[in-house]
Amino acid sequence: MQDETSLENLTVSGDDYDTAREMHGLVTRIPDVVRAGDRAARMTPMKYSPLAADDRLTDVSPTSHYLSLLFQHAADFLRAIEKLCDPHEESLSIPLVALNPLMRGVLEDSAIALWLLQPDDPKERTRRMLVIRDDELGHEVRSVKDFVERSRGNGKHLKGTLDKLLSDSASMRKRTRAELRKMAAAVGLDDADYVDRFPAWVTLIDEAKVGTRWENSAVLTAVWSTLSGMSHFSRSKAMSMFDHEVFGEPRADGVRHARVTANLGTTVHYLVNTIALYSAAAERVHDRKLAAREV
Repeated sequence: MQDETSLENLTVSGDDYDTAREMHGLVTRIPDVVRAGDRAARMTPMKYSPLAADDRLTDVSPTSHYLSLLFQHAADFLRAIEKLCDPHEESLSIPLVALNPLMRGVLEDSAIALWLLQPDDPKERTRRMLVIRDDELGHEVRSVKDFVERSRGNGKHLKGTLDKLLSDSASMRKRTRAELRKMAAAVGLDDADYVDRFPAWVTLIDEAKVGTRWENSAVLTAVWSTLSGMSHFSRSKAMSMFDHEVFGEPRADGVRHARVTANLGTTVHYLVNTIALYSAAAERVHDRKLAAREV
């Protein structure tokens, strides 16, 4: 028997042992990765840096503040991955599916940061910030409208509360729309340049990887697509993406028992790319906060 380590009540050896050790190393690195991202997000932009210029153009809701919140969001997903895997010196827990939506969340947050800061043109960076803000506004307004419409039949006593929700939402939309138009006008943009222009996720990720190690590869898009699909139940993926170990004799009716576990190799592949993209996003944020002569 080769060297062994415990992995979610399984014992692994040989190639699986090496893969498990790689996964263990990735998970135990997460606190350092998060600290590096937090430092980049909290760093004050230098006076003549691209992000300082962006903040002046988006002064009501500065881009650097948005990025700080975005990195908090991504870091929470990463910490949850570490918590679920519960790494100890010679053991690690690998949930069957729970890591997938967490890694997807990190990938999407990191891709947004990269996409937002990718252009060298400050006007285009501002346009992308407006696209993001407009998309958020649309989601908020639609969620209130949908909730109110579905609640109208629950009693007349709710009418006042629901009417106020709609009124407050309309006021917020009007106020935010005016703010966005002011930001757009400052760089010569109008509504057609950013309203309802948020790209499909696969397009955003393709554009986000420009200037990164993934630029000429389909790997990142494939990882995101797979994690996105596996964040929801799919019978076909459950049968094809996990490891199945059949054991015991078949019953009289032909049914056999099987143990289903996460595939170590693919899980490591996803996490390697997830952590690397988060780190690439943190590096770009850091670089955009430096004055040109300091980069």
